[in-house]
Amino acid sequence: MIARNDSRLRGTTRTVAPVFAMYAIRPINDIYHLITRGGQDTLCGLKVSRIAYDRTGNRLQLVNELPVERTICKHCARIQNQESGG
Repeated sequence: MIARNDSRLRGTTRTVAPVFAMYAIRPINDIYHLITRGGQDTLCGLKVSRIAYDRTGNRLQLVNELPVERTICKHCARIQNQESGG
């Protein structure tokens, strides 16, 4: 869980609602996706599977920890940068 400071208030620091970092991976490739607040879609618009185990490895599965050995989806990264003002 990450707490953010609200920088719109000058001279004050106010903690706003926590952000839960969640990711989705497909076991068959080395890409990870960022999850939207609802947890049902990726930031780039893909649907996340609710099936806990997929023998084919083709469905997006939720993971709680950042998959460090994987690369972020270029579309998720672009959208995240646009939303953060970067």
